[in-house]
Amino acid sequence: MEKGERIEAMLPRWYIVTAVLLVAALVMQIVPKSTIMVFAGARGVANVAAYSYFDFMHVGYGNWLFLLSGIATAAALALSVVNIFKKNKKVGVGCSLCASGAFLLAGAGTFIFTALTYLNALCWVTLGVLFLAALSSFGPFIVMMKK
Repeated sequence: MEKGERIEAMLPRWYIVTAVLLVAALVMQIVPKSTIMVFAGARGVANVAAYSYFDFMHVGYGNWLFLLSGIATAAALALSVVNIFKKNKKVGVGCSLCASGAFLLAGAGTFIFTALTYLNALCWVTLGVLFLAALSSFGPFIVMMKK
């Protein structure tokens, strides 16, 4: 069995693993305590409030990155589910791109706006696994799309 055939045989299992990881990431993003915002309080005491990725409170303070990351994760999940049943390589590449975008947006939002929580870090690591897998699979995807 040559390398291209092994990769193609492994893809259906990878699509299911991708969908499971994206569901886990989306659940972590939906939870109301996935990000925090720090507000100035009276007498120099900071007020900390926790929010979901999909809460518009972030948007109100100019941080669109969490909302866009959540939308990209949902899009990647939708493409992943479609890919499980239709097995279209181009849809798989789109799923990888959406998951990679979600990872980068979540990381930027976390570190620019200092909104790191344990749940947010775990979600970012989950998306990071998909990002690294996407980076390592773009070469084989491009080779297979040329066939």
